Amino acid sequence: MMALDRCGAYYVGELPDRSPCIYVDAMLGWLARWLRVLGHDTRYDPSVGDEELAATPCLLVTRDVGLFRRRGRNALLLVTEDHVAWIAAVSVVKGVPVEVDFSRTRCPLCNAPLIEVPREAVDVPPRVSSDRYWRCPQCGKAYWIGGHWRRIGEVLRRAGDVAASCRPRPLGEGHGAADHL
Repeated sequence: MMALDRCGAYYVGELPDRSPCIYVDAMLGWLARWLRVLGHDTRYDPSVGDEELAATPCLLVTRDVGLFRRRGRNALLLVTEDHVAWIAAVSVVKGVPVEVDFSRTRCPLCNAPLIEVPREAVDVPPRVSSDRYWRCPQCGKAYWIGGHWRRIGEVLRRAGDVAASCRPRPLGEGHGAADHL
């Protein structure tokens, strides 16, 4: 097990994590939406129980100490209340930068990969002016780069700064999860 200093997290598994997907528990819906925007295949279903979460082939991201202990591998425990640090911790564990790659971005609502389309292919208010538009083929939601991207960019910049200083630190011998959590 490793502590992720400055990220307020613990991780158990190999770095970088090569799991095919990420599964966040019921307490982390906010994080699921951000990870999808960053291009991660992120599963989130508040109705899924701990047994199914513990058995997922995905990287498990949780705030539940008991679930983290039961999982025992490929699991990230977020112990901080800092949402920006949550993004940073996942970035460090996955070994990827905190940046949007529009060719990989997923729908924040349903997790389907977005498709870039011309403006005429999406229903957007007339006042919207953007160079690029996307549509979710599953739920139909339209997306574009608008004024909200300034706030998104600021959150991601802060998460990138935290990730740059968030170094995994192996916990010493005789220090199991129960000793630290």
